Amino acid sequence: MYKDIKTVDAVFAAHPDKLNLQKAKDLLAYLPEKISSGMLALMVLQAACFVVNNDNPKEAEWKPDYNNKDQEKWFPWYRGGDSTGSGFRFSGADCGWAGTATSGGARLALKDEERAEHMNEFFSDWYKELYLMLD
Repeated sequence: MYKDIKTVDAVFAAHPDKLNLQKAKDLLAYLPEKISSGMLALMVLQAACFVVNNDNPKEAEWKPDYNNKDQEKWFPWYRGGDSTGSGFRFSGADCGWAGTATSGGARLALKDEERAEHMNEFFSDWYKELYLMLD
């Protein structure tokens, strides 16, 4: 159940055959920290969204379909933040089908509002790392 996915370890343990955190870190080892930290955050969030969206093995794999205006796509929505991260805060969950803003795009889409709120509750530091270049 997606509500059990509360840590990075839980994300990667959910699909050890498909997801490998150490391999992701190894890929980024040759990049400067300023670049690799944001890329690792994106990898972690993509993996977490995949696991949270596809927590029922009896259902077909959920993928955002931007040709389907009836399919909702939810994202945690944040406001603010400066170079220290001060002011970065959750603003709510948002859903839309036309285009993207600072949502993170299709790979970070969630299939319902509850999952978007769950991702904020347990993975907001990763969103912060992705969206802000902290000193």
